[in-house]
Amino acid sequence: SGQIRPDPPDQQLLDLMPYTIKAQSMFDLQKSREISVLLTVQEPGYCELQSIKSTEALMACTLHDASNFYSEAIYLLFFTYGTVTPAPQHSTFPCYGDARQPAAAPPPGILDFGCQRHGNQCCCWLWIPGGDNRAERNVDVSRKLTGRVSTSGQCGMSMAERYIF
Repeated sequence: SGQIRPDPPDQQLLDLMPYTIKAQSMFDLQKSREISVLLTVQEPGYCELQSIKSTEALMACTLHDASNFYSEAIYLLFFTYGTVTPAPQHSTFPCYGDARQPAAAPPPGILDFGCQRHGNQCCCWLWIPGGDNRAERNVDVSRKLTGRVSTSGQCGMSMAERYIF
C-alpha cells in the first residue's frame, strides 16, 4: 500500500527498530523483493538541566527539525515536587502559544525563557532563534541551545522547595 504503519498503532515515539518492506508486482505473483531498514521516531526537542543556582536554572536543549516539522518555540512546565505530573500535551501548558518572535535578534549565547505563574505551576517559553525562517534550516543537523530560567523572577520559586520540569 506504500504506507508504513506502527504496530501497535498510535505509537508516536519509537526506538530504533528494524522494518522489512516487501514489494510484489500485481502481474507476477511468484517474484517479490524485500529490503530491511532501520527507523526511529524521536522527540522534536528535549531539554535537560545543565546547572542550577539559587536564582536561575540553565537548560540545555536539543532540537530536531524534519522536512515536515519545524520547531519555533520550547515550552517548559515547572511544578512542585510531589504533585501529580500533568500529561505532556499542549493543553496542560497554560502559556502555550505565548511565545513570540522578539523584535530584535537575541545576542549569541544564553537565551532567556519568558515565564508566567499559573497557580502552583510555572510555565516558561523560549522563541527559538530563526523560529519561522525555514529557508535557513538544515534538517540533517540537530541544533543545541542554552536557555536561562529565572527561579526568583515572575514565578518566584522558593529555594526551600523542590521542583520538577
